[in-house]
Amino acid sequence: MILSWNRFSGSIPSGIGNLKYLESLKLSSSNLTGPIATSLGGLVRIKDIDLSHHRLSGSIPVEICALFTLTSLDLSHNSLVGELPSSLGNLTKLTTLNLAYNNLGSSIISSFLLHFENNSLDLDGNEHLCAYEDLIRATEQFDIRYCTGTGGYGSVYKVQLPNGKVVALKKLHTSKSGQPALRKSFTNEVKTLTA
Repeated sequence: MILSWNRFSGSIPSGIGNLKYLESLKLSSSNLTGPIATSLGGLVRIKDIDLSHHRLSGSIPVEICALFTLTSLDLSHNSLVGELPSSLGNLTKLTTLNLAYNNLGSSIISSFLLHFENNSLDLDGNEHLCAYEDLIRATEQFDIRYCTGTGGYGSVYKVQLPNGKVVALKKLHTSKSGQPALRKSFTNEVKTLTA
């Protein structure tokens, strides 16, 4: 469904989630406001969502992270705030993620980065957000000088981010990154370190 470049205003109708067989929702460049409708979680066959260039506010709803068929998500050029849902890493088919020009905060050092090493990830314009490109620059493409240790699943790097923060980054071995046991182990490690 292509509804871009209209004069829509107000919030996203909650009934949109009833369109269970919808595979594409292109609803960009209008004047929508308010939070992203959690009812989008009802779009069980959706592959592409484009809600860019509005004045949408609030946080990214976790319901979007349950759309396992999603391959492209564009929420850029809005006024979104808050943390990224950790369950964003569950979207294993997602190849394009654009969150540029919002007000999202904190570093993104979580499992969802695994999916974007060879895909499209745009997070520009979020002052407190660290993207994959920042990590590559900070480690000079994961140079061994920044490596502080290596284990069975990956290597740990000491990284100074552009905002001055020093963090530990774990880069998983790509040959094992798709294994369910690794994902569970990595998720448990992230939960332990961020608790």
